[in-house]
Formats: sequence, structure tokens, C-alpha cells
Amino acid sequence: MSTASRARVAVLYQSLDPPVIDGIQKPKKPGGYMDSGADIAYNLSLSPNVDVICTHNDPKPSEQAGWSLPNTEDGILEAVKKGASHIWANTILFSSHPLQVSARLAEHQDHIKVVEQGPLIVERYDDKEFVNNLLRKLGGFTMPRAWALNESQDTQGTLEKLDLPFPIVAKPIHGRGSHGVRVCRSLKELIEHA
Repeated sequence: MSTASRARVAVLYQSLDPPVIDGIQKPKKPGGYMDSGADIAYNLSLSPNVDVICTHNDPKPSEQAGWSLPNTEDGILEAVKKGASHIWANTILFSSHPLQVSARLAEHQDHIKVVEQGPLIVERYDDKEFVNNLLRKLGGFTMPRAWALNESQDTQGTLEKLDLPFPIVAKPIHGRGSHGVRVCRSLKELIEHA
């Protein structure tokens, strides 16, 4: 493959805070997926058909810094300026993300390919209650019992009335990995966690 036709990939990490969706802001991962971005970029760099665009000239395989660029408008434009043909969005996307709305990036849309999850789909299916209800409706899945509580409710009173079968797993509606997930073995633990 000639140098002219080699993919030039820039991997993005999460620098921007996620927006508030349905009154809830998903927590930002410490380091913003820079660790997995380094893994992706390093492995891509091993391919003879890919050039990886990094923030450092010679990033170390043993360190996460230098392999990826921030998912800000300026970070993405830096990748474009450095010749990226592909942007790998290893980050949380949303409808107001610069990859979706930046007028400064729009002029490059015909020659940049983006690897990402569709942000509108991410926003919709990131809601655990919505997904659980959808899967129950579709059928064919073994789904655990689930209860959703709104922050405005009388949490303690509502939980007491539910007569929950402890232990239970408590999760935030919008979460990141295991962030905010806890096994609660009693009503007291659940109330403290909620």
C-alpha cells in the first residue's frame, strides 16, 4: 500500500464533560478513556497500512499519554491539520458533540471518515430503564426484576413500600461502566447509596 493511500488515524479521548440528558449528567471517566485510546492507537501503529497521529512524536507503549487527542473541537481540528483521514472517537458521543455540530469541522466532512457510535442512539440507549423496558417488550430475554426511582421521590418511603428482595444491585439510570453500581444487602445500605 502506498503512503498516499495509507489510513492516517487519530484517536480521541474524552476531554469534554458529557451533557445533561433527561436531567442526569453521566459521570466522566477519570482520564477520559485515554488508557483504552492508547491501546487502540498503539495497536493501530503496528499495522503497516496505518499511520497513527499522536500528540507526541514518539509516545511510549508503556504510557497512555501522547497517543490520543482531546475530543474538543480544537483537538479534532488538530488531528485534521496533522493529516488525519480517519477520526476514531473512543469517547462518549452526544448530539451536541463537536463531531456533530462544528461548523469548523464541516468543511472537512468529505475527506474525513469517523469511527463512532451514533450519538442519538447512544443518548437513547444509554438509559438503563428504557433499554430494560424495551427488552422486556421484545421478549426472548431473561431480565431481572427492576425498579426505577426518581430523585424527587421520597426515596426512603418508596423503598420501604417496595419490599425489595435483598441483596439487589443498585445502578444509576445513566452510568459509565461500573461507576455508581453497588450491591446493597439491606434497605439501610440501599438508602445510603441512593
